[in-house]
Amino acid sequence: MWPSWVNLDNLRMMSWAVVAVAGLAALFAAVSIPKAFLRMVIIACLAVLAIGAYSYRGSLDECAKTCTCRIAGKGIHLPPPCQAAPLPSAPTVATVP
Repeated sequence: MWPSWVNLDNLRMMSWAVVAVAGLAALFAAVSIPKAFLRMVIIACLAVLAIGAYSYRGSLDECAKTCTCRIAGKGIHLPPPCQAAPLPSAPTVATVP
């Protein structure tokens, strides 16, 4: 299991932080790197990182609706309504006499 601070709200905030830091790093790279090819490669890598973090934030919103959020195969802490929800059980079969 993940540490207790790894919960849905913190992951959403961290994904926004990754997007912001990647944007600032791309601006810094655009200004400070003199070689055009290297600048474009670094900015492209930072753009992929930002897009990935943003899309991951969207998937966090979806998994919160189904109460099945996992990172690397391990569950994360979800808000109280999800923790109180019962696990789905097998359907019952009724027999008709």
